Amino acid sequence: MGNAECGAAQSLIGAAEYRVTMADGADWTLLHYTRTPRGSLLRFHAPLLRFMQTVYECTGGGYPRLEWITMPIKPTEPRFTRWFAKHYGGFLRWRLRVELDELWLAVAATQSTAARARSRTPATGATAVAETAAASPAPPETPAHEHILGVVGANYDFSRAGKKRLGGTFHRLLRTAGVEERPERMGFVELLAVLPQHTRRGIGAALLDAVLAALRGLGKTPYAVTFPGLDAALRLYEKYDAEFYEVRGFKWSPADKRGLDYIVVRFPTAQY
Repeated sequence: MGNAECGAAQSLIGAAEYRVTMADGADWTLLHYTRTPRGSLLRFHAPLLRFMQTVYECTGGGYPRLEWITMPIKPTEPRFTRWFAKHYGGFLRWRLRVELDELWLAVAATQSTAARARSRTPATGATAVAETAAASPAPPETPAHEHILGVVGANYDFSRAGKKRLGGTFHRLLRTAGVEERPERMGFVELLAVLPQHTRRGIGAALLDAVLAALRGLGKTPYAVTFPGLDAALRLYEKYDAEFYEVRGFKWSPADKRGLDYIVVRFPTAQY
């Protein structure tokens, strides 16, 4: 894969729809997936790895941050694809297998897909996309990476096996930021990304609306953890009347040799 893929995405062909909604007049669709006890979100590893590599290339290494890497290589180097799969692939696999409870994909749609989505869900904008989603019987086949325009995940069930310690670490992060929150009320927006060439189309807002609605529906206080300098994400969050807290030198475990700087984002518990 090269920088040529920073161009327009291809149309989605032949994908079944699961909890699918569409903003009126848009040429993209939101697909929503909930993990199962067997961890079905793992089937998105290959397309999302390719998608995130494209985002990394198109942002010149700006996102995802790969903050644990001290000497990243340039996307133009011949061995970059293998390097990215080695250093980000395992982390993404863990997120899909353990961390994330729900996943939303914004995918390019054909005219027939758009017509079916609009006939089932008469949405009128990004907020309506999130509010009018309704479940249908079976999930679709896994979209190919070239169809994916954006992604977001939800992380909230810290009672599951393998997540209790993670929940404690997130709670410690909030306390470090000066935020008081009951652990059972925590819910996090994760993995939010949109292909740079498809920004300013309402995709990021639709993805964020969807995950915020899901977290609020579960009685969670929505949070996001991001990095200083990710201006596009911070500008989007500002539109949601969010509160921002700086954290300096946070270590996720005692074994970490260096701490990292974060911005904790707290969204309102109810839609304004």
